[in-house]
Amino acid sequence: MSEVSDGFHGTKKILVNNKISKDYFQIKKYDVIQEATNAANHRRSKNPGSLGYGVYFFSKFEMAKEFISKFPGDDTILQADLDLENCIDLDDEDFQDSYHIYRKKVEQTAQVHFKNFSVRSNAKQNVYDGIIIELYIRELKKKQQIEVSSVKKRTYTPSKDEKSEFYSNVPNGTEYCIRLSEIITNTKEIVG
Repeated sequence: MSEVSDGFHGTKKILVNNKISKDYFQIKKYDVIQEATNAANHRRSKNPGSLGYGVYFFSKFEMAKEFISKFPGDDTILQADLDLENCIDLDDEDFQDSYHIYRKKVEQTAQVHFKNFSVRSNAKQNVYDGIIIELYIRELKKKQQIEVSSVKKRTYTPSKDEKSEFYSNVPNGTEYCIRLSEIITNTKEIVG
């Protein structure tokens, strides 16, 4: 049985068509090893986010609003149902144990990939975590034929006025990284 959760995605109004459809969330697949290689060769590349590659949603409207307000322009919030079957829950203690065993096994490889990416100093830990998550997901797919649909974790999303040295380690909601567009349904624009 799958879990369905509400998700809120902050974006710019200009990016949202008058008719909201699944087409808005066409999620591009990235391979972290290829992206790191591209970065090392000074080609266009994409850094992974803290939960890996995908489209990010928040469990609370306020978190999505805080996130998008950091960027200039006319913003909006989209609400959707997220089917979290085959979701990696980074807050699950049993998963955390196996994850850290894996992390130690691949840390040298992850560090090489990390050095290839150009990373702002305030985003270093997020990109490093994203690399390891992406390597872990590759391993799951290769060895167990599991297609991970999403990753979730309780996180802290700061307001636009907060300075990074004063961010909290106490989560204020759950963040979702959605990897498959078909698990995003019933999308609607929220005014507020």
